[in-house]
Amino acid sequence: MNPDFTKIHVDKINKEVRATLRWNDNSEKTFSKEELRYRKGVCSEFNENEDAYQLAIQNIAKVEAFLKFQSEYGDRLISLGSVINKGTPTPIHS
Repeated sequence: MNPDFTKIHVDKINKEVRATLRWNDNSEKTFSKEELRYRKGVCSEFNENEDAYQLAIQNIAKVEAFLKFQSEYGDRLISLGSVINKGTPTPIHS
């Protein structure tokens, strides 16, 4: 029974990324990247193909890279805003 990669999940609070795999009997299980790496290493013991595990690991890496970029980009925008505000002259009130 070979699993198929189906979904990516991102926890909103701690930004942990997990992947869901579905088997032929429609059962699903969610794995972290570490769990997927372990399962990929032992999939031959269960007569499973490692392709779904590899695809899920790659997709988790892509999502983690995107989240890192998004966080860094947001930090840069915030710091840029504070630099711009420091250089802006204050209006004179009469």
